[in-house]
Amino acid sequence: MKIGIIGSGMISGHHLNAATRYPGAEVVGIVDRYIARARAQAEQFSVPNAFDNVADLLALKPDVVHIITPPAFHAPLTIEALQAGAHVYVEKPMAATEAECDAMSAAAERAGKQICVGHCWVYTPAMMQAVELIASGRVGSVVQASASFNYDVRRNPSFGQAHWSTQLPGGLAEDLAVHPLSLLIRLLGSVGKSVSITRGAASIPGNQTADVRALLDSERGLGTLSVSLRARPDMGLVDILCTQALLRLNISSMSLTVQRELPVPQKIGRALGNLVVAQQLTTGTFGAAWKLARKKIDGSYGIVPLIHAFYAALEAGKPAPVTAAEGTQAVRVLRSIWPAGLAAPVVTAPAPVARQLRPGAKKILIVGGTGFVGSNLARALLARGESVHVLSRTTEKAAQLAAAGAEIRLGDLTVPETLKGAAEGMDIVFHLGSAMYGSAATFDRVDVQGTEHVVREAERAGVKRLVYAGTLAAYPLAQKADGSVIDESCAFDSTGKLGHYARAKTLAEEIVLAANKRGVTEGVIVRLGLVCGDGTSIYPPHVCQKIASDRVILFGDGSVPLPLTYIDNAVDALILGATVPGIAGESFNIVDQDVLTQKEYLELLQQSTGGPRVLKLPRLAYYAIATLAEVAAAARGKEASTNRYRVRTRLRSVQWDCSKAQRVLQWRPRASLREGLQQTFRAYAARASG
Repeated sequence: MKIGIIGSGMISGHHLNAATRYPGAEVVGIVDRYIARARAQAEQFSVPNAFDNVADLLALKPDVVHIITPPAFHAPLTIEALQAGAHVYVEKPMAATEAECDAMSAAAERAGKQICVGHCWVYTPAMMQAVELIASGRVGSVVQASASFNYDVRRNPSFGQAHWSTQLPGGLAEDLAVHPLSLLIRLLGSVGKSVSITRGAASIPGNQTADVRALLDSERGLGTLSVSLRARPDMGLVDILCTQALLRLNISSMSLTVQRELPVPQKIGRALGNLVVAQQLTTGTFGAAWKLARKKIDGSYGIVPLIHAFYAALEAGKPAPVTAAEGTQAVRVLRSIWPAGLAAPVVTAPAPVARQLRPGAKKILIVGGTGFVGSNLARALLARGESVHVLSRTTEKAAQLAAAGAEIRLGDLTVPETLKGAAEGMDIVFHLGSAMYGSAATFDRVDVQGTEHVVREAERAGVKRLVYAGTLAAYPLAQKADGSVIDESCAFDSTGKLGHYARAKTLAEEIVLAANKRGVTEGVIVRLGLVCGDGTSIYPPHVCQKIASDRVILFGDGSVPLPLTYIDNAVDALILGATVPGIAGESFNIVDQDVLTQKEYLELLQQSTGGPRVLKLPRLAYYAIATLAEVAAAARGKEASTNRYRVRTRLRSVQWDCSKAQRVLQWRPRASLREGLQQTFRAYAARASG
């Protein structure tokens, strides 16, 4: 069975895991319009081919094609794959409209092929147990069901605004609603015309619908669907009311409890019922832990089991486990809740405060200008009398910069359409935008693809220079001996063990330098050290691990020198990177000369604030924690939050050679690192006490 993958985004890893682990299946190629991302995944999963167009993949005659793109592309890609003779697994929602779903189904019928829709929650452990229990007749027939999904997007606003779901009429809420809705359709059958809907106020970043509830008049009973983008904890819950029992599913914790009427007096039965539920939860927890220990647990929320079920159905000549009819039904309900014409409120950028520009002022665009470094850079450039423009996803974060005189452009570096014209007439572009946490797909979308979008717009507009804020985190310190000198000639780490951030920043640098070679826009890399100052965390992970408001753990003897850069000095380096002539294609390391060790940093913090209390643990304990993190992550099929390689990196004592920046840029730290940190710590203490 030859498998083709179209799309290498956020969840493609689960698809590739499923396809490469199925006996007799072979992934023959991956397609993505960002060829670097396709090649990276092809290398990771030993796939022989990576393409940037679908025709090349279909020329390999795959038996099954996975469509893992935003839903706007589902219909045309599915129809193209079907016409090429492939069965199709298409991600949810099946398509953007019911008409597109119908066209896909018609194409499948003409081709004699099958479509499986990615309603993965149907194949989660708890749901599969519930379906089996209902089919056995031991709980009677289903009367009603309610299903909900809570996800507090406010903790991760970049996901809610940079994600393709913002293009849906219902935004992220619509994308998430497919999951609980798919369970209701599986349990209750098709939904009739009666759909009662309540939508909450748009009160979260991006003016998205925050809450929605719908009452569905279904074939076999009433269903209640609810989604919240501001409730915690993140959780999927399902209650199934049957004639003989209540089934309660927690999709997130993979638990199922069954409550029955006990043959005892009602008051006693209520108390005993709680004990029965507690026993079921305890048993289920130990069972899940045992599976986790044996690496038998599915961490894909049903994606891998559903894909395997589809492959097995094709081999047996049976219908797809989730049919196109179910996918169409889900889209029909979604369009009832969020009509296609429903548009998000128009958001306008705040008007800049009028200010006097210096003669010959440069027009400057800052991407990532609302972050800590970016906002300080913007204010410094405004103070110099430059014409400063800031790209921002929201009006709220940019309001203060607009009040200071910056012109705000609403846009998102992950959505190229919003960047059109942003660099028009600009002399300089600073690219500081980056994801700070998230999956590999998140970093690919924000750092890698986002950099491609920014570079493309800068080249189109004829921008003279683009300055990219690189990182020192990509250097292979774990492979160096203590005392090694690190300068710009040191090659980046190639092991992949430093994590998504370092890998993505490395790829982004390559994009900037490749553009520099094309000769339209000069690319300059400024690799900033660990930037500190009022507005950043005073407990960076390179220094210590915070365990309470007044306590931290220091691993080792505290002798590791820290690559710190005070914010004023970082801003100076960026400005020099934009203004010094003749440095196109060059990279510069930026670390303050006033080097502090971990121990000296914490002593300065204690002198300035009176705390925290420092608990010292041996380095071996740090390695033990990293080992446990690796084991736990491997059992879940995810990347570990830390690993032994990163621990070695953080504990390595090296010297940072910034002589190139001093020689070529004439950069000198004008602000004392020690004095800057004292001001930062005192400001932190004043806020904490007030």
